[in-house]
Amino acid sequence: MAGEQLFQDHVMLLFADKLRNDESFCIKFWSALANVEWFHIGNGYRVSYSFRAAGGLISYTRSSGSYMD
Repeated sequence: MAGEQLFQDHVMLLFADKLRNDESFCIKFWSALANVEWFHIGNGYRVSYSFRAAGGLISYTRSSGSYMD
């Protein structure tokens, strides 16, 4: 769980403004997250998101919509 929280914190830090203001970036970002395993080489953390979970992360970061949007 620590890896997932760290990943979400970095998404908020790095991409929150872009996700809130650019819908086409949201679509591309969702495509990069959904059903892909991301891992950090240095600390070994791995995260992956289902289609719905990726949408949920984006809607949470945007502070609007739902995972289906």
